[in-house]
Amino acid sequence: MPELPARAATLLLLALPAVLAGGCSREARQQFADERFRGIYEAEWRWRREQLPGGEDGNKPLADHLPKVDPASQEQRREYWERTLRRVNALARADLSAGEQLNYDIYRAQLQVLIDDQRFRDFEMPANSDSSFWTDFGYSARRPFRTLTDYEHWIAQMRDIPRYFAEQEEEMRAGLKRGFTPPRVTLAGRDASITAVTNATPEGSLYYTPFREMPGIGAEKQAALRAAAVAAIREAVQPAYVRLLEFMRGEYLPGARTTLAAEALPDGESYYRAKIREFTTLDMDPAAIHELGVREVERLHAAMLEEMHATGFTGDFPQFLGFLRTDPRFYAKTPQELLMRAAWIAKVFDGKASTLVRLPAAGALCDQAGARRPRAVLHRGPGRAGCVSPQYLRSAEPPALQPRGPHAARVGARARVSDPDRDGAQGSARVSPQQLHLRLRRGLGALLREARRGDGHV
Repeated sequence: MPELPARAATLLLLALPAVLAGGCSREARQQFADERFRGIYEAEWRWRREQLPGGEDGNKPLADHLPKVDPASQEQRREYWERTLRRVNALARADLSAGEQLNYDIYRAQLQVLIDDQRFRDFEMPANSDSSFWTDFGYSARRPFRTLTDYEHWIAQMRDIPRYFAEQEEEMRAGLKRGFTPPRVTLAGRDASITAVTNATPEGSLYYTPFREMPGIGAEKQAALRAAAVAAIREAVQPAYVRLLEFMRGEYLPGARTTLAAEALPDGESYYRAKIREFTTLDMDPAAIHELGVREVERLHAAMLEEMHATGFTGDFPQFLGFLRTDPRFYAKTPQELLMRAAWIAKVFDGKASTLVRLPAAGALCDQAGARRPRAVLHRGPGRAGCVSPQYLRSAEPPALQPRGPHAARVGARARVSDPDRDGAQGSARVSPQQLHLRLRRGLGALLREARRGDGHV
Protein backbone atom coordinates (compact mmCIF):
# COMPACT_ATOMS: atom_id res chain seq x y z
CA MET A 1 0.00 0.00 0.00
CA PRO A 2 2.74 2.53 0.78
CA GLU A 3 3.92 2.18 -2.83
CA LEU A 4 0.67 3.55 -4.30
CA PRO A 5 1.15 7.20 -3.40
CA ALA A 6 4.65 7.17 -4.87
CA ARG A 7 3.43 5.49 -8.01
CA ALA A 8 0.58 7.99 -8.34
CA ALA A 9 3.00 10.85 -7.89
CA THR A 10 5.23 9.42 -10.61
CA LEU A 11 2.30 9.13 -13.02
CA LEU A 12 1.24 12.68 -12.21
CA LEU A 13 4.71 14.02 -12.92
CA LEU A 14 4.79 12.16 -16.21
CA ALA A 15 1.39 13.49 -17.22
CA LEU A 16 2.03 17.10 -16.15
CA PRO A 17 4.03 18.18 -19.24
CA ALA A 18 1.29 16.87 -21.51
CA VAL A 19 -1.39 18.70 -19.51
CA LEU A 20 0.60 21.93 -19.55
CA ALA A 21 1.30 21.56 -23.26
CA GLY A 22 -2.38 21.02 -23.90
CA GLY A 23 -3.27 24.13 -21.92
CA CYS A 24 -0.65 26.18 -23.73
CA SER A 25 -1.87 24.81 -27.02
CA ARG A 26 -5.44 25.86 -26.22
CA GLU A 27 -4.31 29.33 -25.19
CA ALA A 28 -2.21 29.64 -28.32
CA ARG A 29 -5.12 28.57 -30.53
CA GLN A 30 -7.40 31.04 -28.77
CA GLN A 31 -4.92 33.88 -29.15
CA PHE A 32 -4.41 33.04 -32.81
CA ALA A 33 -8.17 32.88 -33.43
CA ASP A 34 -8.74 36.20 -31.63
CA GLU A 35 -6.01 37.91 -33.64
CA ARG A 36 -7.39 36.52 -36.87
CA PHE A 37 -10.90 37.72 -36.04
CA ARG A 38 -9.68 41.15 -34.95
CA GLY A 39 -7.76 41.44 -38.19
CA ILE A 40 -10.99 40.89 -40.12
CA TYR A 41 -13.18 43.39 -38.31
CA GLU A 42 -10.51 46.06 -37.87
CA ALA A 43 -9.70 45.98 -41.59
CA GLU A 44 -13.40 46.15 -42.47
CA TRP A 45 -13.93 49.05 -40.07
CA ARG A 46 -11.07 51.04 -41.62
CA TRP A 47 -12.52 50.35 -45.07
CA ARG A 48 -16.00 51.32 -43.91
CA ARG A 49 -14.81 54.65 -42.51
CA GLU A 50 -13.08 55.39 -45.80
CA GLN A 51 -16.18 54.42 -47.78
CA LEU A 52 -18.62 56.36 -45.61
CA PRO A 53 -16.98 59.50 -44.26
CA GLY A 54 -19.00 61.95 -42.23
CA GLY A 55 -21.99 60.98 -40.10
CA GLU A 56 -22.66 61.66 -36.45
CA ASP A 57 -19.24 60.78 -35.06
CA GLY A 58 -17.74 64.14 -34.13
CA ASN A 59 -14.41 62.57 -33.19
CA LYS A 60 -13.70 61.26 -36.69
CA PRO A 61 -11.42 63.45 -38.78
CA LEU A 62 -13.43 65.59 -41.15
CA ALA A 63 -13.01 64.16 -44.65
CA ASP A 64 -12.35 66.33 -47.70
CA HIS A 65 -15.03 64.54 -49.73
CA LEU A 66 -18.45 62.95 -49.49
CA PRO A 67 -19.15 59.25 -50.05
CA LYS A 68 -19.83 57.80 -53.46
CA VAL A 69 -23.40 56.51 -53.65
CA ASP A 70 -23.64 55.56 -57.33
CA PRO A 71 -24.84 52.03 -58.25
CA ALA A 72 -21.33 50.71 -58.91
CA SER A 73 -20.08 51.83 -55.49
CA GLN A 74 -23.13 50.33 -53.80
CA GLU A 75 -22.54 47.00 -55.53
CA GLN A 76 -18.88 47.04 -54.48
CA ARG A 77 -19.94 47.52 -50.87
CA ARG A 78 -22.32 44.58 -51.02
CA GLU A 79 -19.62 42.35 -52.47
CA TYR A 80 -17.07 43.48 -49.87
CA TRP A 81 -19.42 42.80 -46.94
CA GLU A 82 -20.41 39.42 -48.38
CA ARG A 83 -16.73 38.46 -48.63
CA THR A 84 -16.17 39.65 -45.08
CA LEU A 85 -19.12 37.63 -43.81
CA ARG A 86 -17.77 34.51 -45.51
CA ARG A 87 -14.44 35.04 -43.75
CA VAL A 88 -16.21 35.44 -40.41
CA ASN A 89 -18.32 32.34 -41.01
CA ALA A 90 -15.14 30.37 -41.74
CA LEU A 91 -13.90 31.02 -38.19
CA ALA A 92 -14.59 28.47 -35.47
CA ARG A 93 -16.49 30.46 -32.86
CA ALA A 94 -15.52 28.00 -30.13
CA ASP A 95 -11.82 28.81 -30.67
CA LEU A 96 -12.36 32.47 -29.70
CA SER A 97 -12.06 33.90 -26.21
CA ALA A 98 -15.27 34.67 -24.33
CA GLY A 99 -15.05 38.36 -25.17
CA GLU A 100 -14.43 37.80 -28.85
CA GLN A 101 -17.24 35.24 -28.99
CA LEU A 102 -19.58 38.04 -27.92
CA ASN A 103 -18.09 40.34 -30.55
CA TYR A 104 -18.44 37.54 -33.09
CA ASP A 105 -22.16 37.16 -32.44
CA ILE A 106 -22.82 40.90 -32.70
CA TYR A 107 -20.50 41.57 -35.62
CA ARG A 108 -21.87 38.70 -37.66
CA ALA A 109 -25.42 40.03 -37.20
CA GLN A 110 -24.26 43.53 -38.09
CA LEU A 111 -22.67 42.35 -41.31
CA GLN A 112 -25.90 40.63 -42.26
CA VAL A 113 -27.78 43.89 -41.70
CA LEU A 114 -25.35 45.75 -43.94
CA ILE A 115 -25.70 43.11 -46.64
CA ASP A 116 -29.50 43.12 -46.38
CA ASP A 117 -29.52 46.92 -46.78
CA GLN A 118 -27.55 46.54 -50.00
CA ARG A 119 -29.56 43.54 -51.19
CA PHE A 120 -32.87 45.38 -50.77
CA ARG A 121 -31.27 48.53 -52.23
CA ASP A 122 -32.19 50.56 -49.19
CA PHE A 123 -29.95 53.32 -50.56
CA GLU A 124 -32.65 54.06 -53.18
CA MET A 125 -34.72 55.60 -50.37
CA PRO A 126 -32.25 58.02 -48.71
CA ALA A 127 -34.98 60.27 -47.30
CA ASN A 128 -38.00 59.75 -45.10
CA SER A 129 -40.12 61.71 -42.64
CA ASP A 130 -37.38 61.53 -40.02
CA SER A 131 -34.07 62.04 -41.78
CA SER A 132 -32.54 62.71 -45.16
CA PHE A 133 -29.16 62.94 -46.82
CA TRP A 134 -29.49 66.71 -47.27
CA THR A 135 -30.10 67.37 -43.56
CA ASP A 136 -27.39 65.04 -42.26
CA PHE A 137 -24.84 67.78 -42.94
CA GLY A 138 -25.98 69.42 -39.73
CA TYR A 139 -23.92 66.91 -37.75
CA SER A 140 -20.73 68.08 -39.41
CA ALA A 141 -21.64 71.76 -39.50
CA ARG A 142 -22.24 71.87 -35.74
CA ARG A 143 -19.29 69.76 -34.62
CA PRO A 144 -16.25 71.45 -33.07
CA PHE A 145 -13.69 72.47 -35.68
CA ARG A 146 -10.25 72.21 -34.10
CA THR A 147 -7.73 72.66 -36.90
CA LEU A 148 -7.15 74.56 -40.11
CA THR A 149 -7.57 71.25 -41.95
CA ASP A 150 -11.10 70.89 -40.58
CA TYR A 151 -12.14 74.18 -42.19
CA GLU A 152 -10.42 73.39 -45.47
CA HIS A 153 -12.00 69.93 -45.63
CA TRP A 154 -15.43 71.36 -44.88
CA ILE A 155 -15.09 73.73 -47.81
CA ALA A 156 -14.00 70.79 -49.98
CA GLN A 157 -17.06 68.83 -48.86
CA MET A 158 -19.32 71.72 -49.82
CA ARG A 159 -17.71 71.78 -53.26
CA ASP A 160 -18.48 68.06 -53.56
CA ILE A 161 -22.20 68.46 -52.79
CA PRO A 162 -23.38 68.84 -56.43
CA ARG A 163 -21.86 65.46 -57.37
CA TYR A 164 -23.17 63.83 -54.20
CA PHE A 165 -26.71 65.17 -54.59
CA ALA A 166 -26.82 64.14 -58.26
CA GLU A 167 -25.93 60.55 -57.34
CA GLN A 168 -28.53 60.49 -54.57
CA GLU A 169 -31.21 61.81 -56.92
CA GLU A 170 -30.41 59.09 -59.46
CA GLU A 171 -30.80 56.45 -56.77
CA MET A 172 -34.13 57.99 -55.77
CA ARG A 173 -35.29 57.88 -59.39
CA ALA A 174 -34.42 54.17 -59.48
CA GLY A 175 -36.50 53.70 -56.33
CA LEU A 176 -39.39 55.62 -57.89
CA LYS A 177 -39.44 53.30 -60.90
CA ARG A 178 -39.99 50.23 -58.75
CA GLY A 179 -42.26 51.82 -56.14
CA PHE A 180 -39.60 51.89 -53.43
CA THR A 181 -40.29 55.24 -51.73
CA PRO A 182 -41.57 56.50 -48.41
CA PRO A 183 -45.34 57.02 -48.20
CA ARG A 184 -46.19 60.29 -49.92
CA VAL A 185 -48.09 61.58 -46.90
CA THR A 186 -44.97 61.33 -44.71
CA LEU A 187 -43.00 63.58 -47.07
CA ALA A 188 -45.35 66.54 -46.78
CA GLY A 189 -43.39 69.60 -45.68
CA ARG A 190 -39.98 67.99 -46.17
CA ASP A 191 -39.13 70.64 -48.76
CA ALA A 192 -38.94 73.20 -45.93
CA SER A 193 -35.54 71.84 -44.95
CA ILE A 194 -34.40 72.44 -48.53
CA THR A 195 -35.76 75.98 -48.84
CA ALA A 196 -34.06 76.77 -45.53
CA VAL A 197 -30.82 76.58 -47.54
CA THR A 198 -31.98 78.01 -50.87
CA ASN A 199 -33.64 81.06 -49.27
CA ALA A 200 -30.84 81.91 -46.85
CA THR A 201 -27.89 84.16 -47.47
CA PRO A 202 -24.58 82.28 -47.58
CA GLU A 203 -23.61 83.82 -44.24
CA GLY A 204 -26.99 82.87 -42.76
CA SER A 205 -26.80 79.27 -43.96
CA LEU A 206 -26.26 76.26 -41.74
CA TYR A 207 -23.19 75.52 -43.84
CA TYR A 208 -21.55 78.74 -42.65
CA THR A 209 -21.90 77.76 -38.97
CA PRO A 210 -18.25 76.70 -38.44
CA PHE A 211 -17.01 80.05 -39.73
CA ARG A 212 -18.89 82.25 -37.26
CA GLU A 213 -16.39 81.51 -34.52
CA MET A 214 -12.96 80.25 -35.50
CA PRO A 215 -10.86 79.82 -32.33
CA GLY A 216 -7.18 79.23 -32.90
CA ILE A 217 -7.18 80.56 -36.47
CA GLY A 218 -5.37 83.80 -37.27
CA ALA A 219 -7.37 86.82 -38.41
CA GLU A 220 -5.93 86.88 -41.93
CA LYS A 221 -6.58 83.17 -42.43
CA GLN A 222 -10.08 83.55 -41.01
CA ALA A 223 -10.93 86.13 -43.64
CA ALA A 224 -9.66 83.93 -46.46
CA LEU A 225 -11.54 80.87 -45.20
CA ARG A 226 -14.76 82.81 -44.75
CA ALA A 227 -14.53 84.16 -48.27
CA ALA A 228 -13.92 80.64 -49.62
CA ALA A 229 -16.88 79.31 -47.61
CA VAL A 230 -19.24 81.99 -48.92
CA ALA A 231 -18.14 81.24 -52.47
CA ALA A 232 -18.63 77.48 -51.99
CA ILE A 233 -22.11 77.98 -50.55
CA ARG A 234 -23.15 80.39 -53.29
CA GLU A 235 -21.59 78.51 -56.22
CA ALA A 236 -22.00 74.84 -55.20
CA VAL A 237 -24.26 74.27 -52.21
CA GLN A 238 -27.23 76.49 -53.00
CA PRO A 239 -27.46 75.55 -56.71
CA ALA A 240 -27.45 71.87 -55.69
CA TYR A 241 -30.30 72.52 -53.26
CA VAL A 242 -32.23 74.41 -55.94
CA ARG A 243 -31.98 71.38 -58.25
CA LEU A 244 -32.94 69.08 -55.36
CA LEU A 245 -36.01 71.21 -54.63
CA GLU A 246 -37.11 71.00 -58.27
CA PHE A 247 -36.61 67.23 -58.23
CA MET A 248 -38.56 66.76 -54.99
CA ARG A 249 -41.48 68.94 -56.02
CA GLY A 250 -41.57 67.99 -59.69
CA GLU A 251 -40.75 64.25 -59.62
CA TYR A 252 -40.38 62.60 -56.28
CA LEU A 253 -43.35 63.82 -54.26
CA PRO A 254 -45.87 63.33 -57.11
CA GLY A 255 -44.47 59.86 -57.80
CA ALA A 256 -44.12 58.64 -54.21
CA ARG A 257 -46.34 55.72 -53.22
CA THR A 258 -49.74 56.31 -51.68
CA THR A 259 -49.66 53.13 -49.57
CA LEU A 260 -48.39 53.14 -45.99
CA ALA A 261 -47.22 49.67 -44.98
CA ALA A 262 -43.66 48.50 -45.58
CA GLU A 263 -45.17 45.24 -46.81
CA ALA A 264 -46.52 47.21 -49.79
CA LEU A 265 -42.95 47.81 -50.99
CA PRO A 266 -41.29 45.49 -53.50
CA ASP A 267 -40.63 42.19 -51.69
CA GLY A 268 -42.13 44.04 -48.75
CA GLU A 269 -42.65 41.14 -46.36
CA SER A 270 -39.00 40.08 -46.59
CA TYR A 271 -37.87 43.69 -46.35
CA TYR A 272 -39.97 44.28 -43.24
CA ARG A 273 -38.68 41.09 -41.63
CA ALA A 274 -35.11 42.24 -42.31
CA LYS A 275 -35.88 45.56 -40.64
CA ILE A 276 -37.23 43.71 -37.61
CA ARG A 277 -33.93 41.85 -37.32
CA GLU A 278 -32.02 45.10 -37.78
CA PHE A 279 -33.84 47.20 -35.19
CA THR A 280 -34.80 44.56 -32.62
CA THR A 281 -32.01 41.96 -33.17
CA LEU A 282 -34.81 39.36 -33.04
CA ASP A 283 -36.12 37.19 -35.86
CA MET A 284 -39.75 37.47 -34.76
CA ASP A 285 -42.95 37.47 -36.77
CA PRO A 286 -44.55 40.95 -36.90
CA ALA A 287 -47.77 39.58 -35.36
CA ALA A 288 -45.78 38.10 -32.47
CA ILE A 289 -44.11 41.46 -31.83
CA HIS A 290 -47.53 43.15 -31.81
CA GLU A 291 -48.89 40.63 -29.31
CA LEU A 292 -45.82 41.11 -27.12
CA GLY A 293 -46.43 44.87 -27.19
CA VAL A 294 -50.08 44.46 -26.24
CA ARG A 295 -49.14 42.27 -23.27
CA GLU A 296 -46.48 44.72 -22.14
CA VAL A 297 -48.87 47.68 -22.32
CA GLU A 298 -51.38 45.76 -20.20
CA ARG A 299 -48.70 44.80 -17.69
CA LEU A 300 -47.35 48.34 -17.42
CA HIS A 301 -50.82 49.85 -17.09
CA ALA A 302 -51.60 47.45 -14.26
CA ALA A 303 -48.38 48.49 -12.53
CA MET A 304 -49.30 52.16 -12.95
CA LEU A 305 -52.71 51.54 -11.39
CA GLU A 306 -51.03 49.76 -8.48
CA GLU A 307 -48.77 52.75 -7.89
CA MET A 308 -51.75 55.10 -8.14
CA HIS A 309 -53.67 53.18 -5.47
CA ALA A 310 -50.55 53.06 -3.26
CA THR A 311 -50.58 56.86 -3.13
CA GLY A 312 -54.10 56.85 -1.67
CA PHE A 313 -55.65 58.52 -4.71
CA THR A 314 -59.34 57.58 -4.91
CA GLY A 315 -60.22 58.66 -8.45
CA ASP A 316 -59.77 56.81 -11.74
CA PHE A 317 -56.67 56.80 -13.93
CA PRO A 318 -57.58 59.77 -16.20
CA GLN A 319 -58.28 61.82 -13.08
CA PHE A 320 -54.93 60.78 -11.66
CA LEU A 321 -53.16 61.95 -14.80
CA GLY A 322 -54.98 65.27 -14.58
CA PHE A 323 -53.91 65.60 -10.96
CA LEU A 324 -50.26 64.96 -11.87
CA ARG A 325 -50.39 67.50 -14.69
CA THR A 326 -52.05 70.33 -12.77
CA ASP A 327 -51.11 70.15 -9.09
CA PRO A 328 -48.55 72.92 -8.29
CA ARG A 329 -46.47 70.60 -6.09
CA PHE A 330 -45.21 68.85 -9.20
CA TYR A 331 -43.83 72.00 -10.82
CA ALA A 332 -40.51 73.70 -10.18
CA LYS A 333 -40.68 77.33 -9.12
CA THR A 334 -37.37 78.54 -10.60
CA PRO A 335 -35.12 77.57 -13.52
CA GLN A 336 -32.45 76.38 -11.08
CA GLU A 337 -34.95 74.15 -9.26
CA LEU A 338 -36.08 72.69 -12.58
CA LEU A 339 -32.48 71.95 -13.55
CA MET A 340 -31.71 70.31 -10.21
CA ARG A 341 -34.89 68.22 -10.21
CA ALA A 342 -34.39 67.08 -13.80
CA ALA A 343 -30.75 66.19 -13.17
CA TRP A 344 -31.61 64.22 -10.04
CA ILE A 345 -34.48 62.32 -11.70
CA ALA A 346 -32.23 61.48 -14.66
CA LYS A 347 -29.48 60.13 -12.43
CA VAL A 348 -31.91 58.10 -10.32
CA PHE A 349 -33.09 56.46 -13.53
CA ASP A 350 -29.51 55.95 -14.69
CA GLY A 351 -28.85 54.03 -11.49
CA LYS A 352 -31.78 51.70 -12.17
CA ALA A 353 -31.83 51.57 -15.97
CA SER A 354 -29.82 48.39 -16.34
CA THR A 355 -32.18 46.57 -13.96
CA LEU A 356 -35.12 47.47 -16.19
CA VAL A 357 -33.73 47.42 -19.74
CA ARG A 358 -31.26 45.07 -21.41
CA LEU A 359 -28.52 47.36 -22.75
CA PRO A 360 -25.49 46.67 -24.97
CA ALA A 361 -22.55 45.13 -23.19
CA ALA A 362 -19.20 46.84 -22.82
CA GLY A 363 -16.63 45.65 -25.30
CA ALA A 364 -19.29 44.65 -27.78
CA LEU A 365 -20.29 46.22 -31.04
CA CYS A 366 -22.05 49.49 -30.45
CA ASP A 367 -25.58 50.32 -31.43
CA GLN A 368 -26.23 51.89 -34.82
CA ALA A 369 -28.63 54.74 -35.42
CA GLY A 370 -30.27 55.04 -38.82
CA ALA A 371 -30.53 52.44 -41.53
CA ARG A 372 -28.40 54.37 -44.03
CA ARG A 373 -25.71 55.73 -41.75
CA PRO A 374 -22.36 54.04 -41.16
CA ARG A 375 -22.46 51.67 -38.22
CA ALA A 376 -20.11 51.85 -35.28
CA VAL A 377 -17.84 48.86 -34.83
CA LEU A 378 -16.22 47.10 -31.89
CA HIS A 379 -15.28 48.99 -28.77
CA ARG A 380 -11.50 48.96 -28.47
CA GLY A 381 -11.03 51.22 -25.45
CA PRO A 382 -12.28 54.44 -23.88
CA GLY A 383 -13.27 57.46 -25.87
CA ARG A 384 -14.65 55.89 -29.08
CA ALA A 385 -17.60 58.07 -30.03
CA GLY A 386 -20.90 56.26 -29.85
CA CYS A 387 -19.39 53.37 -27.87
CA VAL A 388 -19.49 52.42 -24.23
CA SER A 389 -16.72 53.90 -22.12
CA PRO A 390 -15.54 51.69 -19.23
CA GLN A 391 -15.63 54.40 -16.58
CA TYR A 392 -19.40 54.67 -17.07
CA LEU A 393 -20.16 50.97 -16.75
CA ARG A 394 -21.85 49.15 -13.90
CA SER A 395 -22.88 45.51 -13.92
CA ALA A 396 -26.62 44.87 -13.82
CA GLU A 397 -26.25 41.42 -12.25
CA PRO A 398 -26.01 40.73 -8.50
CA PRO A 399 -22.40 40.12 -7.36
CA ALA A 400 -22.94 36.38 -7.10
CA LEU A 401 -23.79 36.24 -10.81
CA GLN A 402 -20.97 38.42 -12.06
CA PRO A 403 -18.27 36.60 -14.02
CA ARG A 404 -14.68 36.84 -12.96
CA GLY A 405 -11.76 37.77 -15.17
CA PRO A 406 -10.99 40.40 -17.82
CA HIS A 407 -14.43 40.23 -19.43
CA ALA A 408 -16.47 40.68 -16.26
CA ALA A 409 -17.57 44.16 -17.32
CA ARG A 410 -19.21 42.78 -20.45
CA VAL A 411 -22.23 41.43 -18.56
CA GLY A 412 -25.18 43.79 -18.25
CA ALA A 413 -23.10 46.91 -18.65
CA ARG A 414 -24.80 50.29 -18.83
CA ALA A 415 -23.94 52.83 -21.52
CA ARG A 416 -23.10 56.35 -20.47
CA VAL A 417 -25.06 59.39 -21.57
CA SER A 418 -23.30 60.92 -24.55
CA ASP A 419 -21.97 64.41 -23.97
CA PRO A 420 -21.26 66.20 -27.24
CA ASP A 421 -20.39 69.41 -25.38
CA ARG A 422 -17.67 67.82 -23.28
CA ASP A 423 -14.92 66.98 -25.75
CA GLY A 424 -13.08 69.79 -27.46
CA ALA A 425 -15.31 72.57 -26.15
CA GLN A 426 -14.25 75.95 -27.46
CA GLY A 427 -14.85 79.54 -26.58
CA SER A 428 -15.99 81.23 -23.39
CA ALA A 429 -15.50 79.63 -19.98
CA ARG A 430 -19.07 80.55 -19.07
CA VAL A 431 -21.03 77.35 -18.42
CA SER A 432 -24.34 77.00 -20.24
CA PRO A 433 -27.37 75.42 -18.52
CA GLN A 434 -27.02 72.38 -20.78
CA GLN A 435 -23.37 71.90 -19.83
CA LEU A 436 -24.20 72.38 -16.15
CA HIS A 437 -26.93 69.76 -16.47
CA LEU A 438 -24.48 67.27 -17.96
CA ARG A 439 -21.88 67.99 -15.28
CA LEU A 440 -24.49 67.51 -12.57
CA ARG A 441 -25.54 64.22 -14.13
CA ARG A 442 -21.97 62.94 -14.13
CA GLY A 443 -21.37 63.98 -10.52
CA LEU A 444 -24.68 62.65 -9.27
CA GLY A 445 -24.13 59.42 -11.17
CA ALA A 446 -20.91 58.76 -9.28
CA LEU A 447 -22.64 59.54 -5.99
CA LEU A 448 -25.56 57.23 -6.74
CA ARG A 449 -23.32 54.39 -7.82
CA GLU A 450 -21.58 54.60 -4.45
CA ALA A 451 -24.89 54.72 -2.55
CA ARG A 452 -26.70 52.06 -4.55
CA ARG A 453 -27.52 48.89 -2.59
CA GLY A 454 -27.42 45.39 -4.06
CA ASP A 455 -31.22 45.10 -4.17
CA GLY A 456 -31.39 47.65 -6.98
CA HIS A 457 -32.78 50.50 -4.86
CA VAL A 458 -31.13 53.81 -4.17
